[in-house]
Amino acid sequence: MIKIFLIILTMCSISFSQYTLTKEDVETLYNSINELEYQDSLNVEIINNLNVQITMYKELVESDSSIIADQKEQIELLEEQIKMIKPKWYDNKYLYWLYGAGTIVISSWVTANVK
Repeated sequence: MIKIFLIILTMCSISFSQYTLTKEDVETLYNSINELEYQDSLNVEIINNLNVQITMYKELVESDSSIIADQKEQIELLEEQIKMIKPKWYDNKYLYWLYGAGTIVISSWVTANVK
């Protein structure tokens, strides 16, 4: 019984294994392989371009961060200059107005009371 089963199994495997490709199948397979190779080469080129863009973006980030650091330093220097230039309490324009008004009032009082 086992011999018959093995013989039948062998015959079936031999009969099914003799599938041959037609010329159209081979051409279709060849064209598919060529198309996939072309697409793969395009993908490799795209990946290389993207890697170049990544390095350019990294350089841009570094230059932007250095510009930001320079601007922060410039802001600090300008704030220090503002502190140095900021007028003192006695350089107030309202205080000057009071000085002028006081001078007029005192000189009027003096002229009215001194005879």
